[in-house]
Amino acid sequence: MTGVPPATAPRGSISAWAVLSLVTSLGMCPIVTVFSIPLGLLGLRDVRVNGRRGRTVAWIGLIIGLLVTPLTSGFLIWWNAEIRIPLIEGPRAAIQSGMAGDIPGFEAAFIKGAGGETEEDAARFLATIRTRWGEVVGVTQDASREAVFSDDHFSVRVPYIFEFTGHLVPGEAEFVVLAKTGAGRELMNRFAWVLIGVDDPVAWPPSAVSEERIPLPPRSEPDTEKPDPDG
Repeated sequence: MTGVPPATAPRGSISAWAVLSLVTSLGMCPIVTVFSIPLGLLGLRDVRVNGRRGRTVAWIGLIIGLLVTPLTSGFLIWWNAEIRIPLIEGPRAAIQSGMAGDIPGFEAAFIKGAGGETEEDAARFLATIRTRWGEVVGVTQDASREAVFSDDHFSVRVPYIFEFTGHLVPGEAEFVVLAKTGAGRELMNRFAWVLIGVDDPVAWPPSAVSEERIPLPPRSEPDTEKPDPDG
């Protein structure tokens, strides 16, 4: 009697863990990409134990996750420290450093201009705002006005409310991410200028006072109510 060969066992479906590992590994946020690592390990186990397909997919997701997660984490740390916090807080830390006597620390937050400003000029600016309004307590973005990007979107004018001891003073500053140079674009992540006050503003560098610029547009619906600032 001729024996009947056994039927070939059908291949299992692809592992969902492996697919999820690959999908999450392609994200740009480390909170997402980090999940591709345990998901890839679960996918490999699923393939080995349950006979499902997707070993290569699981390995690809696992390897991409191991490579991408440190890169995206480092980028977000850099972005938060170099761009996000300065945009939110404005030149608060720089002004406070200068008022505490660290003039080079104050100047380091700004792009070196062509006006030949000296440490004495910086000290004079800091003394002027101290005499007029007091010590800087904090700086917040002004929710009543819109920020305006430059045409190339590499710099932005941001409206601020400068909180001094006893005074809330409106102002603005231009933050430059990339500056145009003879060789192309150079990473800056510094302020080009800061302007404090309305009727008789004080600026650093001083030449920023005389520059003509269109007023920042008001927000149609302010996010939060602000007390009336002093000019």
